[in-house]
Amino acid sequence: MVTKSEKIKTWLSGCGFFHVQDIDTDRLEEGADRIGVYKQAQRDVTEFVDGSKVVNEYYYFLVRKDAQLEHDRKRSNNLMVALEDWIEEQDRIGNLPDVEGIEGVFIANGYYLIDIENDDSVYQVSIGITYHKKGMN
Repeated sequence: MVTKSEKIKTWLSGCGFFHVQDIDTDRLEEGADRIGVYKQAQRDVTEFVDGSKVVNEYYYFLVRKDAQLEHDRKRSNNLMVALEDWIEEQDRIGNLPDVEGIEGVFIANGYYLIDIENDDSVYQVSIGITYHKKGMN
């Protein structure tokens, strides 16, 4: 079974900034130029009388980049801005992850610097997906 995390990784590789094989699931390795996707615990669910649901799920997308020099940090910020722009554009044109019943993808929380370790910085953006799950009725 292919998880939603894997489908999101495959979809994100379409932006051209990185390849799906470079994106780890549920971990972020040491060293610069590492990427990871983590499923968040939070889900927002709206249930309907027919048993169907609209679900919002959230995924952290983390990038570890060089941060020793100012131009490295600027490049990392530009990458994260470009990623957010790409995600919003894909939603606008309907190019969405291959998740059953998907209705949209969005930036739940904009990118920010969450950690600095030695000469590396870790940036995070929270990506949300909205999908419709059919009921039993």
